[in-house]
Amino acid sequence: MNPEDLELEAFQSCLLDALYAHTTASEIQEALLQHPESSAFQEYMNEFDPEMLEVAAQLVKKWGRF
Repeated sequence: MNPEDLELEAFQSCLLDALYAHTTASEIQEALLQHPESSAFQEYMNEFDPEMLEVAAQLVKKWGRF
């Protein structure tokens, strides 16, 4: 796996953790900002719609498995 793939995998893991652990968009965004794995994706995260994050969190809690 190349370094970019590993970086993306780490971010996606961090995102899933944040969606599972938090409910509101502000909590999710704050959790992501605290992880160094997210720093390369800051511009992408700035485009997140708050409602999208909250719906994603509901879906992860309902259908996700850890």
